[in-house]
Amino acid sequence: MTDLNEYLEETIDKIGGFGPFQWILVLLIFGSKITDNWSTLMMTFGGAVPNWRCNLTTLYGLEYKAYNISEVCVLTASNISWDLVCERSWIPSTITSLQMGGVIAGGFVSGQMADTIGRKLTYVSALSALFVPESFRWLVTHWKIQKAYHVIKRLAKINNKKPPEYEKFHAEVIQVEDLVSEGKKYSILDIIDNPRLLKFTLLLMVAWFSCGYGAYGIFFGVGQLAGNIYINLILLNVVGFVQVTGWYFANW
Repeated sequence: MTDLNEYLEETIDKIGGFGPFQWILVLLIFGSKITDNWSTLMMTFGGAVPNWRCNLTTLYGLEYKAYNISEVCVLTASNISWDLVCERSWIPSTITSLQMGGVIAGGFVSGQMADTIGRKLTYVSALSALFVPESFRWLVTHWKIQKAYHVIKRLAKINNKKPPEYEKFHAEVIQVEDLVSEGKKYSILDIIDNPRLLKFTLLLMVAWFSCGYGAYGIFFGVGQLAGNIYINLILLNVVGFVQVTGWYFANW
């Protein structure tokens, strides 16, 4: 056995492949992302600018007091609550820009952190980390073979499969050439040193940035679209659901 990834993939297939255990992980991880998006996209409503006019007499040159009571829209936004209008109208959009800047920075940092200290510790800020196990591949490549075996046993139990014997698993991992002298530790610098890998990484970064820029631009600007802001946001999320469903069928 000379390829570690090949052996680990074979082990996963023997204990159920993508079974109930993996579905539970998907629900836990994506479930935590739902609440994360609530805070990320809060400014969709919190920063919405009502369709108001300051002084109608300057437009028509006359005063006429009339109230429209047939159509009511209850909207509470940060610019209303904290008087972020006129010379302070730049504050809500700046807050959103700073927030998304943090998201971009976190995307660069969290990936390297996950490879260095593990997926679970990186994900520790989410409640689901109490139930999500560490990546057994990461544990194996960092010589934590016993802990990796416990994860595999748990996976096999939930998938109703028989786990491999510990002695056999340990022996197979030990003889893998990639793990001699604890193997090589990779970092983001290895991407820079490899021109081919760097090219594909930059292409993927541009693609993801473009998709994110367009998606968040629409979400944060949904208040400027015609129609009801709540219905528009529901329709945007319906499109996102179709997109995720497409990913699933694309892997078949």
